[in-house]
Amino acid sequence: KGNPGGIFDRLFIYIKNTNESYLFDSLYNNSLFIKNAGSFAWQNLVLSSCTCIVSGTLLYLSKRNKNFLVIFIFLIVSELLFYSFKFRPNFDPSESRLSEIESIGTGEYRILNLVHANSAMSQKCYDIWGSDPGVSRRYAELMAYSQGIDPDRASQYVHFSKYSDIYRMLRCRYVVVADNGGIRILDFKTTLPRMILIDTYRVIQDRNTILKQLSDRSFDPYHTVILESSPDIQPVSSQTRGTVSYKDISTDQVMISAEVSSPCILLITDAYSKGWQAKSMSGSTRENYKIMPANYILRAIPLSKGHHEILLEYRPAAFIRGKWISIFSLLLYMTLIVHYLKNRKSYSI
Repeated sequence: KGNPGGIFDRLFIYIKNTNESYLFDSLYNNSLFIKNAGSFAWQNLVLSSCTCIVSGTLLYLSKRNKNFLVIFIFLIVSELLFYSFKFRPNFDPSESRLSEIESIGTGEYRILNLVHANSAMSQKCYDIWGSDPGVSRRYAELMAYSQGIDPDRASQYVHFSKYSDIYRMLRCRYVVVADNGGIRILDFKTTLPRMILIDTYRVIQDRNTILKQLSDRSFDPYHTVILESSPDIQPVSSQTRGTVSYKDISTDQVMISAEVSSPCILLITDAYSKGWQAKSMSGSTRENYKIMPANYILRAIPLSKGHHEILLEYRPAAFIRGKWISIFSLLLYMTLIVHYLKNRKSYSI
């Protein structure tokens, strides 16, 4: 139970040495914390063991008396309710809503809320950071770098101490900070739109060099985009690049329509992921489109002169494999059920 040199002491040392834990180093040397953690784990191990023994006994007795099966079901439901009772987070919705932002209305801009991290959801707005365990490596590295943290040590935990100009290309317009017991909203009006046509690019493959360029005050994200390889279409400088419009079909699908007067790069200020695919639709000039990482964490699509109808869709390879595995498993289960029912019918006859 957390005694010096005991099982939990050795377990904590092992966890610390893996470098995969986000606990503060001081907690590994805190004997009271280790003792409390050990006691908590011990109590729950005893409780789960007793539940398992009682469940097994009830299942065994249910073969002789069906009433024990009812007791078993009641035990399962009670155990689930007991567990979920501990996880009932609640808050006053009015505390997370910001009337100053509400008065402006929703838009394509994003928020960095350092007071209520996930309040953008209640505002029906977008944010650039929050409590997200599924943040991509690229995104975490850029956010860490923006706060002076070594990107090699990036994680889903970032302490924000300053505003970075990099956030403008993420469409971050509002930053919410604590101010003498209340809140203060900083408005940075000059932010990139969600989609913009750009005719100048640089090719930089090194991550650290890209991050350094993005933070350089001379870098203008309105007119230049940083790519990691040369595009298959070379942009041509022009005063009138064209127009672009879009419509969200779902969280995983965006329909893009662009009329391009000269070859350029379509910069999309949403997070890049290999799972995003671009599909040519009817009436489009090109048959194939390539999504490239832009400015390290955003998306870029090279466009030729002409009209483009593009369906942007999030379809990672793991999703496709998982879909077919699920279909195969479902068919297998159905086959086994049919086989079981046939054999059962034959046995009854």
